[in-house]
Amino acid sequence: MSDRTWLDTARRLCLGVLAMLIGMELVTGILLGMLYEPSRMPATTPDGRVATVITGERIERVGPFTDTVGHPSLPSLVAAQPNDGIPSAAAASVNVQIAVSPGGVFIRSIHHTLAGWLVVLALVVVLLGAFERIYRNTLRDWTMMVIMVVVVLGAAWTGRILPDDVYAEVSLRIVGQELLDAPLGDALVALLGISPGAPHIARTFFMHLILGAASVWLAWMLWRERQQLPFVVGIALAAAGIAAMLPMHAFGFRDAVTGLAGTVHVDPWWVIWPLHQLVGALGAELAGYLMVGGTLAVLLLPAIRRR
Repeated sequence: MSDRTWLDTARRLCLGVLAMLIGMELVTGILLGMLYEPSRMPATTPDGRVATVITGERIERVGPFTDTVGHPSLPSLVAAQPNDGIPSAAAASVNVQIAVSPGGVFIRSIHHTLAGWLVVLALVVVLLGAFERIYRNTLRDWTMMVIMVVVVLGAAWTGRILPDDVYAEVSLRIVGQELLDAPLGDALVALLGISPGAPHIARTFFMHLILGAASVWLAWMLWRERQQLPFVVGIALAAAGIAAMLPMHAFGFRDAVTGLAGTVHVDPWWVIWPLHQLVGALGAELAGYLMVGGTLAVLLLPAIRRR
């Protein structure tokens, strides 16, 4: 329309790209989910022995017999020897089954990288809507956009926990403990399966699926400007191509038998770094109340403006 502002055009374009990228997350997530095993139990070989992951060949001796196991250029799951680290079944499925499947590394890179970008894009959509002041006239769209940020952030973080590597373990313990001190923290920790003492990765995986499905539905309901489809598809495909080429920072897997030995430090994932800084400055309880209050205030902004 001729009277459409550039803010409205930019918001609609961002919503279109957001919807397309979420669709790509759905497709790549389905492909990864076919090979992923949501279990923190130690990985085992087909004959039931505790296993480890190697990235080369190894000589294995069983009684008087000697055999060469592993692949010279691909990760392999083989019987563990003394002093080997033991990954969980979840970590093994990510580092072996997904890694050696056709296109598995690129699919996982797309899924991982786009998750962070989606959080930023969802925030941009809300900011554009705020500057456009759509909350004055379109309560439904404004509410759904704000909820979208929370849902996409939750889907991104729960997905980052699923590889069950060192970062996932440290982040799970920190976030789980901070949530316990926040409003409704006990319920959230139980729902997400991230209790510091007894994490439940299958529940985390299930919540990741639920949040991902909610993201798909919200994006589809919000984006109604189908005329921009060719341009939006082009931007989304370019973003996916870049994401596929970007290397992922590799963390070692969590030892499923001995756990984390000693003190391990990892930097917060850049997606949740602002929240980590807020909690560090104010404490989990006060930061939690501020975030809940701030989210409710933004959601109720249309009602506040009408008064």
